[in-house]
Amino acid sequence: MDGKSVSSNISMVRSVLSLFLLVSLVNTEENLSSRKYEYSSHICLKSSTNFTSESVSEFDSSSCYLSCSFSSSLTILTNIDRPAQTKRFIFRLNNVKTECNEVVNDKEELEDTFSVKILGENRLDKQIHGQSDVIRGLKNGVIDTFLHSVDVHEGKFPDNADCNLIRLDEQKMKGFEKTCNHQQIGDKELVRSKVKSKELFHVLYSDEGRNVERRECVFYSTNLQENIGLVSFTSVELSLREVLDLTEGNEKNVIGNDIKKETDIKDQEEIINAAQILLVKIQKTKAVSVEGSKAFLSLVALLKSITKANAEAVISKFKTKKVFKHLVDAAAGSNNVHLHQNLFKVLSKNKNKALLERYLISLGFINPNPDLVSELAKDIETIPEKDVNVKETAIYSLCRLVGKLEDSEKLVKSVFRLVRDSAPDCKSVGCQKRMVNCVAALGKDSYTKQLVQQAKTSQDKLAREMAIMALGKPGLVPENQAQKVDEELLSIFMNEDERTVDRLAAFNSIKLDADASKKVLKNIGRKDKDLSSFVSQKLAQNVLGQTDQDMKMTILNYDFLSLQNSAQSVFVSKDIADIETAKVGFAFSLIMKGNALKRTSFVLKTEEKENGNEILRLDSVVGGLSSYVGAADPQDDPDPNASVQLSILGLPLRPFTLFSSFGDLFDMYMSGAADKLTSFISGSVLLLDKQETFPLSNGLELSIKATAAISFDFSGKGEVSIWSQTGKTHVENAGVIVVNIEAKVGSDFLVFENSFAAEGVLEIDTDTDMGGGEVMACVRMKQRETKMELTELQSLMGKEKVSATTALVPGVTWNLNMKNNQMCNRLLK
Repeated sequence: MDGKSVSSNISMVRSVLSLFLLVSLVNTEENLSSRKYEYSSHICLKSSTNFTSESVSEFDSSSCYLSCSFSSSLTILTNIDRPAQTKRFIFRLNNVKTECNEVVNDKEELEDTFSVKILGENRLDKQIHGQSDVIRGLKNGVIDTFLHSVDVHEGKFPDNADCNLIRLDEQKMKGFEKTCNHQQIGDKELVRSKVKSKELFHVLYSDEGRNVERRECVFYSTNLQENIGLVSFTSVELSLREVLDLTEGNEKNVIGNDIKKETDIKDQEEIINAAQILLVKIQKTKAVSVEGSKAFLSLVALLKSITKANAEAVISKFKTKKVFKHLVDAAAGSNNVHLHQNLFKVLSKNKNKALLERYLISLGFINPNPDLVSELAKDIETIPEKDVNVKETAIYSLCRLVGKLEDSEKLVKSVFRLVRDSAPDCKSVGCQKRMVNCVAALGKDSYTKQLVQQAKTSQDKLAREMAIMALGKPGLVPENQAQKVDEELLSIFMNEDERTVDRLAAFNSIKLDADASKKVLKNIGRKDKDLSSFVSQKLAQNVLGQTDQDMKMTILNYDFLSLQNSAQSVFVSKDIADIETAKVGFAFSLIMKGNALKRTSFVLKTEEKENGNEILRLDSVVGGLSSYVGAADPQDDPDPNASVQLSILGLPLRPFTLFSSFGDLFDMYMSGAADKLTSFISGSVLLLDKQETFPLSNGLELSIKATAAISFDFSGKGEVSIWSQTGKTHVENAGVIVVNIEAKVGSDFLVFENSFAAEGVLEIDTDTDMGGGEVMACVRMKQRETKMELTELQSLMGKEKVSATTALVPGVTWNLNMKNNQMCNRLLK
C-alpha cells in the first residue's frame, strides 16, 4: 500500500466521522408542550404510637422535629422524536425556597436541567447531574411523580403483589389509594422487621390542565411493637400555573452523572481502640444489662467492617484479655468470614474448648451468608475425634444456619452426612439423637415423615422420646400434615403398653384443639394415676382459652379436677406478658412415676397468630431412682442417671450429663459442687440485623438499619440430702433484649434513632421431699422487677434532640395452681 492510498483512507475516515458528528448535532425533536408548575414537597420523620390511626390525607406534622419543606417554580417541556419514536421530558427548577438551606445550598446544581427519555418497552433513561444525594433525590421525585400522573391519566395503575390498590375515578379526579405490607412470608425469627405503607395519588382536572397531589406514609417497626415505631410522611404537589409557548424543540441533551461514594476505611489502630472502648464498657456495665447489650450491638457493627488484613491483629490484641469472651460473641454476630477464619484457628488451639463452644453456639443465631456456612462445614471436618462435644455443638449450629438459607437442599445433605459421621445410615443410637436435634435446629417442616418413623420404630427409648417431643415443636410439622401427625401421636398416647413418659411426650406434642381434647378425654383412663393427674391439669388450663362451653363443663367440674390430686405430677402454664402482637408465657412440667422423678421441662415461649417461638427450653431426663424412693419400676434404668438439654431460640445445645451412676451422685453431693450459684451458659447473640432502603414519594431515600440482641445468663444451684431424701434447686434466668432502629435521609440531613430495651430475671425454686410415705414437690416462680427503657435521638442537619423514658414493672410471684399451692403449704410450713 503506497502513501497516497493511506492518505486517501485517512481522509475517508475523517469524512465519515464528520458526517456522523453533523448527523448527531441535528435535533429531530419537536416540542409538544411547555408548562410552568408550582412544585412543593414536604418530608417528616417521627415516632408513631399508633400507625393504624395515622391519616395520610390529614397527616399531623406539627410535632415533627425532623421536618423540611421545599418549593419552587418548575418548567416541564415535553419533546417527541418521531423518527426515533421516543419521548423526552425536560425539567428545570427555579427560585427554590426551603428552611433546609444547609443541605441544598448549591444553587447551580439545584437549577441544573434534568430529563427523562422514554424508550421502547417502557424503559427510562434518566439524566440528573450533581453530587448532592438530597438534590438528586428531589429531582428524581419530580420525574417519578410526573410520570405516575401521566400513567394515571392514561388509565395505567401500579401493580404490586404486596399491596392492596383501590382505583379512584371521579368527575374531576383520577388516582389510587395503595396500602402495602412488606413483610417476608414464612419468617419465624423471634424479632422481625415490619414495613407498612399508605399512599394517596390524585390527578386533579380543571379547565387549565392537570394538577398532581401525592402523599405517602411509610411505617417501620418490629413484631415486638405492633403499632410503635418510625413513620415517615412525604408529600409532593405539582400545581399548574401557566401554559407556555412551544419551543423550537432544540433543547440540548442533558448528560447526567453518578454520585461518587466515599468509603470510610478505618485503620488498624483506630479499630482496635474503638473495640477496646466497647469491650471495657461491656465488662464494666456487665453483659446482661441494657448498657452492655447496646455496647455489644455497637461492637458487632464495628467488627463487620474488619478486613482480612486487620482480622488477625484484632484477635491477637485481645485473645489473652478477660474481655475476649465478649469479642468472641460479637465476632459471631458480625457474620465476618475473615474474623471467623482467624478466630476458629485460635480457639481450636486452646486446651479448654469452652470458648470455642461458646463461639459456635453464638454463630447459630445469625442470618448467615453462604460463604461463612461453607467455611463452618469445612471446619467441622477438621475437628479431632477426641473433641466429640465440640463437634456436636458445631453440627447443631451448622444445622441452624443451613435452615435459614434459601435453596439449601444440597447443603442439608452435606449436614446430614456430618450428623451420620459419614456412615451410610443412621441406625446407631447416637446418630438418631443427633439427627432429631439437627432437624429441630433446621426449623424446616420437610422432615416430618422421618420424625414420625423414628417416633414409631426407634429401638432406643430416649431417641424415640426425643422424636415424639420434636413433633410438637413450632415449625417442624407442615399445616397439611398436622392432622395426620396428631393422629399418630394420639395412637401413642392411647396405647397403655407404652411407657408413661412416652405417652405424656405424645400428649404434650398434640395440638389441643377442641377435637383433640375430646379424643384425649375418651382415652384418659384412671389406671395410670401419674398420667391421668398430669393430663387433667393440662386440659384444665387449656380449656380456659376455648369457647366450647360443653367442653368447659366436662373438664371444670369436681369429679374431673379431682384427678389432679391422684399423683404427684405437675403441669403449669402461665402468660406473663401481652404485647398485642404476641403473648409471652411459660410452661413447667414435672413428671413422676410413683415416687420417682422422671422428667422436668421448662419452656419460655411466645405465641402469635401465625407462629410461635421457644425462647428457652430446659428439659431434664432422670432415671434409675425408683428403687431408692419406693418399689423399683421394672421399666426404669438400672443405674441412677440425670441429664439436661437446653435449647435457646430453637437451637438445641448438646445434652449435659449430671450423673450416670450412684457413685457420681454421691461424689457430687460430697464435693458440694452444686451448692454454689453457677452460670451454666451465658452470652450475647444477635437476633436481627437488617438494612433496607426505601424510595420515598418525593424521591429521597429512607435508609433504615434494624438490629436486635439478647444477652442472657442462666445460673443455678442445688442442694441434695441423701440421708433425709430432700432436695432444693434454685435457677435464675437473667435476660436483656435490645432493639435498635436507625433511619437516615441523606448522610446527616435527617437522622432518627430509636432504642427499646427490657431487662428482667425469672427465678425458679423447687423443693422436694421423698423421705416420707408421700413424695412432695413445691415449685415457686418469681419474676423480679422488670426495667424497660425507650430512648430516641433526632438529628436535623446535625442538631440533636434526645429523649428517654424508663418504666419499672413490679416483680411478681406467680400463683401456679391450687395443687402446687397446697403442696408448698405442707412442705414449707
